[in-house]
Amino acid sequence: MKKFISLLLALTLSLALISVVGCGKEDKNAIKIGILQVATHSALDDAREGFEDTLKAWAKENGKTITFDCQNANGDANNELTMAEKIVASKPNLVLGISTSSSRALANMTEDIPVLFTAVTDPVGEELIRNNVTGTSDINPVGDQIQLIKDIVGDCKKIAFLYNSTENNSVMQFRLAQAKCTELGITLVEKTANDVSSIQTVVESIDNSFDAVYVPTDNLMASNASLFCPILHSKGIPVIAGEAGMCEDEECLATLGINYYKLGVQTAQMAIKILNGESAKNIEFESYKDKNEFFINTTNAQILGLSQSIIDSLNAKYN
Repeated sequence: MKKFISLLLALTLSLALISVVGCGKEDKNAIKIGILQVATHSALDDAREGFEDTLKAWAKENGKTITFDCQNANGDANNELTMAEKIVASKPNLVLGISTSSSRALANMTEDIPVLFTAVTDPVGEELIRNNVTGTSDINPVGDQIQLIKDIVGDCKKIAFLYNSTENNSVMQFRLAQAKCTELGITLVEKTANDVSSIQTVVESIDNSFDAVYVPTDNLMASNASLFCPILHSKGIPVIAGEAGMCEDEECLATLGINYYKLGVQTAQMAIKILNGESAKNIEFESYKDKNEFFINTTNAQILGLSQSIIDSLNAKYN
């Protein structure tokens, strides 16, 4: 009986050791990433998809499994904080914040887990650069986009700048647009709406004394472009956007901006460095590296009576 009990104990211990070794190996190759996104719109969705696709391909090539815990706050700041806390509590290998507010919510929750950000216009001004935090900025070529308006409306004298003044990234873009308009002799007028309910009222105040409307990479405006673009285009006022996602369907007319899917890919390449053992504090944040892309919505061009010769000249200049 004693021999049997000893044998049973030895067998149990062996199985336990095998289980521990097996779990250790599984943990090493299983990667969990938490993602917090402020709201749903094409630019943020594209950044997330570029990030996920790149990491899935890397994991497959390197014999690893990867899971994503994706949370969307739907524009609610309280949701954002609760979701950030939940993501960090699950102890993922790293986390990604998509937008300034989502990145800040995650960064404020942990000093140990690596935090990446993307779709953040001014990470330095927002004090996001920390020992465990790095990522990619989506600062768009505001000056070039104002020049694009000038190319579309040759005698442009007055532009409305439509944005949410509570988004610091939009305020920064207003200053950049103001500088370029001063250079070109264009009057720039602020038009602010800080919630969905006020957008239509503000847009209705934009009359035909304006030659164009410029909308920056603003989360509120990007999520609601379909509300105001048809109104403005029906008045014959072209709307130029900070990014291409706002020009899809019946939304803005044109843009010269970054590709958010490629921005997500760029962010994933930083994540891979971290997953391979590099410290986030040794990885400097980056701005968008690829060439800015010109996009024009031809349906809206027809609605606005834009001639084919102008469209051809824009394609020739920017493509």
